[in-house]
Amino acid sequence: MSTMPDLQPFAGLRYNPARVSDWGSVLAPPYDVISDAQRRNLIARSPYQITRVETAGTDTEIAEAAALLRNWRDDGVLEREPRPAYYLLEQRFDHEGRGRTRHCLFLRARLVPWEAGEIIPHEWTMAGPKKIRTALRRATQMDISPLFALAQDSDRGLGALLDEASQLEPVASGSDHSGDHQVLRIVDQPDAVEALRAALAREPVYIADGHHRYESALADRDRATAKASSWSGDEPENFVLMGLVRAADPGLIVGPTHRLLHVDPPPDAVAVTRERFDVRDVGPVSDGPTR
Repeated sequence: MSTMPDLQPFAGLRYNPARVSDWGSVLAPPYDVISDAQRRNLIARSPYQITRVETAGTDTEIAEAAALLRNWRDDGVLEREPRPAYYLLEQRFDHEGRGRTRHCLFLRARLVPWEAGEIIPHEWTMAGPKKIRTALRRATQMDISPLFALAQDSDRGLGALLDEASQLEPVASGSDHSGDHQVLRIVDQPDAVEALRAALAREPVYIADGHHRYESALADRDRATAKASSWSGDEPENFVLMGLVRAADPGLIVGPTHRLLHVDPPPDAVAVTRERFDVRDVGPVSDGPTR
């Protein structure tokens, strides 16, 4: 029997606006979509570009990334927020010639096994990327990029709270490398925080992207648990950074991708899919697309 997820506020590290005036210049995509050319272009935008840390892959690069983060904290480039909060990101972008706005709520999610049914995956993972992400998390003692997750929000209660939060005064804004405009707001008033936490605990959430990061965080937690002489369950290793979007958010766009099912689908799966998508039978895998 599944329980509901524990999605908490947290005191995050944030770029000090006195040191980083152009917030957009330090933003970057996740590690697994950054090409070598894009990495060079991103790093050229700012000496504090997070890509310098996010794309670390070898043992040497990971050690250098951890040292760089320590330097940024010591120099006041990164500052810890004074109290736990939820962080609401408003993303404005163009898609197919039309302006869109998406709201993503950043929080810390308590790590649980997939079988608990609180946080639901949709893909298998590979050992190589997990090894790298586990090593990076262990060396830096933080999550550099969040999971991307979806919430059904059946009663629209979460949506109403996010609408209220979107009226707060922004604490940072800027345009990223792709020209998308990003606006950050902090929700830290006790009543608002408690209302959000209650709304977030009503339904399971679904991982859209970040399965490797999630399983890496689980591995790091298990390692820390095994080494500890005592364990309360509320240590930082018990949580992972998550960005959550409502399924009904008008700015949520779900594009096509290739997936292989390793179990038999429900008998009506194709018929149900045809109700919303164009479906084409390409035949056996050996005769159809290979990528």
